[in-house]
Formats: sequence, structure tokens, C-alpha cells
Amino acid sequence: MKKSTLSLFVGTTLVITSLVACDATKSDLSRYSKTAVPIYNSYSEKFAGKTDEASKAASAEEFVAKNKEAIAILDEFRVKLEAVKPESKEVQDLHQTCIANITNLEEGSKQLGEAIEKQDQALSQTAKAKIEDAVKADEKFRSDLKALEDKHHVQVQ
Repeated sequence: MKKSTLSLFVGTTLVITSLVACDATKSDLSRYSKTAVPIYNSYSEKFAGKTDEASKAASAEEFVAKNKEAIAILDEFRVKLEAVKPESKEVQDLHQTCIANITNLEEGSKQLGEAIEKQDQALSQTAKAKIEDAVKADEKFRSDLKALEDKHHVQVQ
């Protein structure tokens, strides 16, 4: 009889521990979705607007100036997101992916500005490829975020 009581106790403890961990992730993800994601969306819009201005530049000098403004937005964006400290492993992993993506986008944008200044076609192609990869990573981040929200039944208004 003692074995079955012990087994029941261990089984119940495992179920409760599992539920607590799930609730912790859900709570953390909910906080993340309500705090970090609006920052992400706001800065993404600002960056897109500035890169749109750069793409319409009338000269290389104007492009480089607008590109530097876009890079400053990314730098501020990255700093704000680095201040966010998710608690659960799943949200931490997602968040680190997001920060790495922003860092890559920033590096690609810097390379593109340098390529325009130096009129270096090879560097321009490398920069464009890095930026394209960052755009794909952004889409994956958003998809992974949505999947995690669905998995943990987090609804964001």
C-alpha cells in the first residue's frame, strides 16, 4: 500500500510541477507579448519608414545620411529589447532570436551604407543578402511568436 501512495504522490507532484511550469511560460509569454512586441512593432515601423526614405534618396550622400538614421533606430531598438528579460526558457530563446535578427539587420545596413560610400558592388551584394536574411528571420520570429502564443493559449489584444 505504501508503494501506491508514494507513486500517487510522485505522479501528482510531477503533474503539478508540469502545470506550474506551463503557467509560468504562459504568464511570461503574455507579459512579453504585451510589452516587448509593441516595442518591436513600433521600431519596425520607424525603421521601415526611414529605409523607405533612404531608398528614395536623390544622391548617394542622402542615402548614406538616411541609412545612418535608420541604423540609429536599430541601435536604439536593440538596446530597448536587450533590457527586456524574459523568465521562461521558451520566451528567452525566442527573444534571443529577435535580438540576433536586429543585430544582423543593423550589420547589413551598415555594410550597405559602406558599400554605397565606397561604390563597392561586392560589399553591396553581401549587405543585401544579410538584409534579406534578416527580413526572412523577422518573418520566422513573428511566426514562432504566434506558434508559441497558440501553444500556450495566449491571446493578445
